[in-house]
Amino acid sequence: QEILDIQRQHITGHEKQERMPVNLRTVINDSLAMLFASIDKMAIGVTLNIAAERPVIKGDRTRLMQVMLNILKNSIEAIDPDASEKNISLDVFQQSDQLILQVKDTGNGFDKTIADHLFTRGFTTKSSGTGESLYNCRTIVESHEGSINIISEGKGKGALARIGFKV
Repeated sequence: QEILDIQRQHITGHEKQERMPVNLRTVINDSLAMLFASIDKMAIGVTLNIAAERPVIKGDRTRLMQVMLNILKNSIEAIDPDASEKNISLDVFQQSDQLILQVKDTGNGFDKTIADHLFTRGFTTKSSGTGESLYNCRTIVESHEGSINIISEGKGKGALARIGFKV
């Protein structure tokens, strides 16, 4: 609920905000620290693969934190507490003129029907979900001139979120 409250405060009216240099490594580390209790309680292994050079983009740190928290929270919630393999890996690397952030989990995954609706406002697969978080993630990423997609090979096969930012 706290994440949604932050989103509601920042999602409107901030499109012309000045963009400052933001280190994605710091955004990732701070997000993981905020979610540490959930990750630890479920005994999820987290792997970070971040290029040695500073992964810096121009952006709004608060809004980028919202995206990171939502993506990680979805990964955590998608992992079955009784699963034999419980992992989330985060990779940041440069690919031509983009800085790519990938978050891969060993969660429940999803089929094509769900994939077609992931970023639709109001769509959720959770009993207590609002269907706002991925819609807001896309809005934020696109306001940073970036792109976001989430794919899965199907139920039980995890998911891969890929976010690209111009550098």
